[in-house]
Amino acid sequence: MRMLQRNSSETVRGLSRLVGWLLIAAVMVFTLAPIGIRPVTAAPADLERFVAFVLIGGAFYIGYPRHHIGFVLLVIGIAGLLEVLQNIVPGRHGHWHDYFVKATGVLIGTLLARLAEWAFIRR
Repeated sequence: MRMLQRNSSETVRGLSRLVGWLLIAAVMVFTLAPIGIRPVTAAPADLERFVAFVLIGGAFYIGYPRHHIGFVLLVIGIAGLLEVLQNIVPGRHGHWHDYFVKATGVLIGTLLARLAEWAFIRR
């Protein structure tokens, strides 16, 4: 049984890592590409940014259990870098407000993943 638990937790970590990196790649493409190819939903842009980074923060929290702080800082740094890089892409613009929405999303995603982990471990 212990071997099954180890294999399933390794699988979950691996999938979380994959999801986290794929989401980062997608955010990078949509952030730095021309505005015309950015997907549009009915949700406000701030909500889209926030949810994307909640998912990224949660995925990295689960995927890298021994490096929580490092990955939180990495993703927050990537969010800041993307905002800066937008200023050199024609037709795009980075804003401090967008950065704070993304950074808050990372922190909330990490917190939600931590709460979920705590709830499942206590079972």
